[in-house]
Amino acid sequence: MQVKVPDARIEQESRRVRAAFDVEEWIDFEAGEVWHYTGRHGNRQLDWQINTHTKALTLISIAEKGQHLTLAYFSPYLGVKLGGNDVLMARGLYRLGFETEIASSRLPQLLPEEKTELRFSFPREFWPQSWLDEMQETK
Repeated sequence: MQVKVPDARIEQESRRVRAAFDVEEWIDFEAGEVWHYTGRHGNRQLDWQINTHTKALTLISIAEKGQHLTLAYFSPYLGVKLGGNDVLMARGLYRLGFETEIASSRLPQLLPEEKTELRFSFPREFWPQSWLDEMQETK
């Protein structure tokens, strides 16, 4: 039996999510039209999906490890659901470039100092285009 692996663009997007949420361990599998990932951040379980056709992130959810109760849920199409106080979701989404979605949700608003720390602790290869554009404008 041949093991399927995601293509390079899907793998790059998954690496970006893993870095944004500081995921320590993960597994992946293809499920229909998405690659599904399950990873761990401390006592939290993160699940995310990447569409096999568009190569775009379609879902992120966070739950306590071993629990079935979702603490926070995000879809670029639906915004943030649940998780009005989930700092991990707010920090991860900020690193992924979803700052507008954080501002219009019940997620904790990040202080300017937090944003600076998050930006400069995140590998530049994963920076959202808006951050790269800002860097060019300041030169």
